[in-house]
Amino acid sequence: MSSTIRMRSIGKRDGFTLIEILVAIILSGIIIVGLMKTFDGLINAKSYIEAKKEKIEILDKISLIMQADIRCKIGNFKIETDGMTKKLSFITTHSLFFNGAVPVNVSYWLSQDDNGKRFLYREEKDDKAGIDLLIPLTTVFSKADYKFYLNGRWQDNISQIVKISLTLKGRVYNITQRGMIEQ
Repeated sequence: MSSTIRMRSIGKRDGFTLIEILVAIILSGIIIVGLMKTFDGLINAKSYIEAKKEKIEILDKISLIMQADIRCKIGNFKIETDGMTKKLSFITTHSLFFNGAVPVNVSYWLSQDDNGKRFLYREEKDDKAGIDLLIPLTTVFSKADYKFYLNGRWQDNISQIVKISLTLKGRVYNITQRGMIEQ
């Protein structure tokens, strides 16, 4: 005869114990917090990328204008210094006002307004037509510098090849007639 031992349950068990429910709630809470941090990180990354994209688009558009101005340059560059402001001037056939190949005097400089905001300006002049077009291009740059290529190196002495260096949040972007390079 075989003897079987049977255990009798004291009560009928149809649900979960309190400990099982508490463990499930704690695990669910941990998962939800993790998901919330992930989604928050994604939202922050998206807004950062959109802000960065906007500044890069501004930089790209300004770079294209400057490149066209430099490529269509006639004659020599000229640097004018007025206190803290260093202005690059030259004649170009890339006119934004006339939208065509009309020789105009173009100047670029970075200047600060009364509120402390820095603006990169492009001024286009045509004395014969009485045109004086001053365009504040953007406020994102903190510094502008101009160097010229002569005897195998970039220097302050004026030559036929210019490099415009614009500083945006600590990064320097160099614009020449061939394109833009991040330094």
